Amino acid sequence: MKLTNRLQAIADLIQKDVMVGDIGSDHGYLITYLVEKGIIKKGIASDINEGPVKNCISTIKSYSFEDDVQVRLGGGLTPYHENEIHTAVIAGMGGELIRDIIIESKAVAATVKTFILQPMTGQDVLRQWLIENNYRIDKEVIANEQERFYEILVVTHGQQEETLEPYMSHMKIDEALTYEIGLKMVCDENYEGFIEKKIRKYETIKEQIEKHGKGKNEKLIQTETFLTKLYEVRTCIQTSEK
Repeated sequence: MKLTNRLQAIADLIQKDVMVGDIGSDHGYLITYLVEKGIIKKGIASDINEGPVKNCISTIKSYSFEDDVQVRLGGGLTPYHENEIHTAVIAGMGGELIRDIIIESKAVAATVKTFILQPMTGQDVLRQWLIENNYRIDKEVIANEQERFYEILVVTHGQQEETLEPYMSHMKIDEALTYEIGLKMVCDENYEGFIEKKIRKYETIKEQIEKHGKGKNEKLIQTETFLTKLYEVRTCIQTSEK
């Protein structure tokens, strides 16, 4: 089975022989791939809707993995029991929803050793909540799929390390920027592309403020400060790649 760049990046972060729960599994491609490639021996796939559950069952049956993968109907972590899974994959949802899933099933979440999280929106909200609630972001990668950049977080329990990655260790980045661009990002061309897209976004915001605003208002100053930091991050990445 061949995965999309996004799912492949998630699969590459799964440790060998762990019990995986794929929350919001849709067609079940990720969990099927993990078993097919021998990365895991068994896993559980779940979805809140009956349609995706049926699709997942169909995929698993087509590979004769019925004895290796359980498929469950239910939202978030509610179909899982305490100490049942080592790694929980929660991908393709908004950051606020991922946060709420963890809050909703605190007892189960407490027994999950590793979370692989891929928020589609609200990445900054999710990062801030994780750090403020004794979750630690150990690693972050960017998957590039048709010029759309997906942020993937590897999260465990514990207090967040305050240090940034070595290539940015000399920088002083405020929390707002850290929550938006990540704390433990792998420095590669995908991350550089991600930062470039952020820069274009905030350059556009700056142009709009200057066009419609009156003088140096607070919003413009904040945006300019944010852009200065993003330019510095870009330089750090480019320097590190040489």
